[in-house]
Amino acid sequence: MFEARTLSRAHAQRPTRAERLQPPARMPLAALSLAGLSLAAPWAMADTSPYYIGASAAVTQQANLLRLGDNQATPVGYSRSDSITTGALLAGFDQLFGRQRARADLSLQDNRYRSNSIFNNHGYAGSAGLDWATVERISGRLEGSVNRSLSSFNNYFGLNVSTLRNMQTVAIANASATMGLVTEYSLLVNLGHRRVSNSLDLPQVRARDFNQDNASLGVQWMPRSSTQLGLALAQSVGHYPNYLPTATGYQADRFKQNSIDLTSSLKASGASNVDARVSYGKTHYDLNSPRDFTGVTGSLGWQWQPRSRVRLDTRLSRDTGQNAYGLYDPFGLPATSDYSHVTNTLRFKGDYEVSGKLSATAGLQFTDRRVASTIQDPFFPSAASGKDRSTLLSAGARWAPLRSVLAGCDLSREQRSASGQIAFPLKDHSFSCFGQFQLQR
Repeated sequence: MFEARTLSRAHAQRPTRAERLQPPARMPLAALSLAGLSLAAPWAMADTSPYYIGASAAVTQQANLLRLGDNQATPVGYSRSDSITTGALLAGFDQLFGRQRARADLSLQDNRYRSNSIFNNHGYAGSAGLDWATVERISGRLEGSVNRSLSSFNNYFGLNVSTLRNMQTVAIANASATMGLVTEYSLLVNLGHRRVSNSLDLPQVRARDFNQDNASLGVQWMPRSSTQLGLALAQSVGHYPNYLPTATGYQADRFKQNSIDLTSSLKASGASNVDARVSYGKTHYDLNSPRDFTGVTGSLGWQWQPRSRVRLDTRLSRDTGQNAYGLYDPFGLPATSDYSHVTNTLRFKGDYEVSGKLSATAGLQFTDRRVASTIQDPFFPSAASGKDRSTLLSAGARWAPLRSVLAGCDLSREQRSASGQIAFPLKDHSFSCFGQFQLQR
């Protein structure tokens, strides 16, 4: 869920118009129907003014709301499927002044569940950023975001905590700077912070609270305009402040990760671009030693635009996860559940601009995960592991009949197979439609 190594990629470029209009491969419940709204807001911004205000509404039908396994019964008093209605108010700006650029977006959300009203909630999402540059060769970016939404539903050891409403708040801040040393070389510095907090006051939920600080220092070489090579040293330090409950409160678990990242980008032609990352890192936990990791991660991506209206994106990645939770097993023993020790993902995505007002997208994603858990009882220690494989199909369409009006629909279908002691198979599908109206001043 929370990736421990986001260092060298903190200075990524802002998404293009086509990317902002695409539904993510996996979205948390009520946010499924709204992400396409708030993220698409700048797309409809008028050229004559940087300010906008608007409103949106969406309806989502979710088949497996609680993320239950195929053989897992629906809790008494709850519905396995549900219809979610989301309303939102939108506002923001994107302004250039001199060499600088400032931007901000805000979305206030109201989410209503037809069959499981216990999950009704108010959420929000906000982001702000500043791109700056000096007269010389120094430039950078300051950006931050905060999001409050219903947390994802998870089940561990057959112990279902999905029937409880938990609002999760994620705050992220990043700062980056680039200094041109000579014509072909640049020095890059990145700093970042991430904080995750949960509203539900239960040990198995408080254990998900998470803080992390990132830093990296690297050099980028651009021998020609079509080629970039990078080398960076990175470090992450973080902790779970409420990792395990004790007689006097909670015991924290801290970790440290050091890595070296090699990156490259090659524009093979006017229509094709390839990027790659190879990282070697070591992660050490003070208490949760089964989460220690030493090895190679990375990604390989290919973006191809054979025609002006068609864009294809293929990406293969291998990364470690950051979602090890402290909890109790069915026998009341303290335990640790790691739901993505190593994750391998292959993703295909295609965008097609049918006309200036209509666009479509489709995606296919394969995910292979290794999961593990360790019961930390001093008398009866034991461990469990498993693997799961997921296939996710998605498709969507966007229609903008007017500059201030945007509408669309998204659908997705997920199927997961599993083996081992703690992984479980599941099926899920969802369908959502939305409409948005926006005014510029």
